[in-house]
Amino acid sequence: MSARLALTVGAVLRVLAAVVLLALPQHFPMRDYDVVAPPDLTWGERVLHRPRYAPIAEDETAYDALARSLARGDGLVLERHWVIARAGEPTAYGGALYPMFVAAIYKVTGGLFPPVVALQLILSIAAVYGVGRIGAFVGGRTTEVLAAWGAALHPGLVMAPSLMMTEALSVPGAVAIVLAAKAWLDAPTARRAALCGLLVGAAFLIRSPLGLMALAVNGAALLVRWKRHAGEARSLLQQAGIALATAAVVVAPWVARNEARYDRFVLSDTKAGVNLWAFNRPPEAPGWPNVDHLNEAERDAHFRALARRNIARYPGWFAATTLSRALRYWWPVPRRAVNVVHWMGVGVYALATLLAMLGVVLLLRRLRRFGPEWLVAAGVAVTWGLSTITAVGLRHRLTGEPLLMVCAGLALATLLVARWPALERR
Repeated sequence: MSARLALTVGAVLRVLAAVVLLALPQHFPMRDYDVVAPPDLTWGERVLHRPRYAPIAEDETAYDALARSLARGDGLVLERHWVIARAGEPTAYGGALYPMFVAAIYKVTGGLFPPVVALQLILSIAAVYGVGRIGAFVGGRTTEVLAAWGAALHPGLVMAPSLMMTEALSVPGAVAIVLAAKAWLDAPTARRAALCGLLVGAAFLIRSPLGLMALAVNGAALLVRWKRHAGEARSLLQQAGIALATAAVVVAPWVARNEARYDRFVLSDTKAGVNLWAFNRPPEAPGWPNVDHLNEAERDAHFRALARRNIARYPGWFAATTLSRALRYWWPVPRRAVNVVHWMGVGVYALATLLAMLGVVLLLRRLRRFGPEWLVAAGVAVTWGLSTITAVGLRHRLTGEPLLMVCAGLALATLLVARWPALERR
């Protein structure tokens, strides 16, 4: 089996999943909502505009509305409330880049959803190749092939490009971030530093957790290069400055827009505060506060403050809950598994997760070498850590899955090469 064959198989599976989820979205195992299409809507119309009429999650409904609003020239405005975002008001809750990505396609195609899926499929297939390349520099040729196969067959990564959710960009984005950081690590140049900064800025515009992952991965690359070449300290600091300056230029228009709108600094989105509060509120803590008098950024800040207050008042509960989420992060069972195909997917998830756990252990043992393993370890640590303080679940793990497949490939390659050493020489 080769990485090229994995790419082909991954492409075929993604196209098949896209067709099924366009035609039969009710069979998606992580579905949150029932079909809401009007009774007189034709099947073709529902396929062409699926997120509007057959959403798999509320996020799909919101991103579709934001994209249509942008395509009309009305800005990031929602038709109905979305958590702390209010209908008819400009919002920053969903970030900037993904609604803009969808809006650009809507503008060209007249609001059709299948072209969005087509472009997302291309990005997803490219990510399979990228996962293989990451596997190569972490563990060699065998790891490259096995990591690519893991990414090609992974149920979540197969389905993600068929959904209207930020994961369609954050998954290939995570892969691109690691590859760019590795290129800079191998041969630091101002141009490569600028590319890293560009991806950091774009990551924050997609979703804040991806931005934090990007900072961690690039910080790890800087640390490794510093340890290897201490004499380059001045040059490395200059290039780090170039990367940060580039990232600042990328996010500057968005930050300026939010400052003008909310009179507050909003770097990425306004999701983090309410998420942190919602997942760190013990039963005895006060419920949903009245925030109608606050603008969206003020609501975000208010929920952050409430979350910090809950953590300070209930430290035992917070510690126990965080530990529970840290363990449940590795539990690969979706909310709904109602047929044989779903349970086959659970089986694949379970095997991949077990291998990924072993791979993480192997990766940590290699950190003393100060090699490119640091980049993958940093990405895994951030995605796992952020989940432990907010939400866990298969969807919430998706952005980190490419790096987990690298770890799984490393683990399986280590086991196979120990049994058949000739594999690594092929």
